[in-house]
Amino acid sequence: MTQKTISHFYPDTYYKLFSLFNSYDKKLIGVLKSLLDFEPARILDLACGVGLSTMALRANFPNARITGVDIDSDMIEFAQKTFPSSDVEFQCSEISDTLTHFPENSADIVFVKSAY
Repeated sequence: MTQKTISHFYPDTYYKLFSLFNSYDKKLIGVLKSLLDFEPARILDLACGVGLSTMALRANFPNARITGVDIDSDMIEFAQKTFPSSDVEFQCSEISDTLTHFPENSADIVFVKSAY
């Protein structure tokens, strides 16, 4: 696994700041949806942080199987606690590890909103 370049993330602070952009996220993903000529069955949300982009994907693609992935276990734990009843999966993993172990051609969309 690659070493993290940021030693500690603050999920509460991250959530408070980035939740202000929730309507922007949904609109951004809505634009993406309008450009597609198919309904994705499988979506990977890489560097998902506390799950805000993952949930915006869920709002736009209600029938897709969605997995949010982040390198920080605190961020993933926060996402799981914040969205416990959602039907998305959250995984703690390095992006390169996820892509290496994810079956080839099994994701219809690989989404990365912000990765630092």
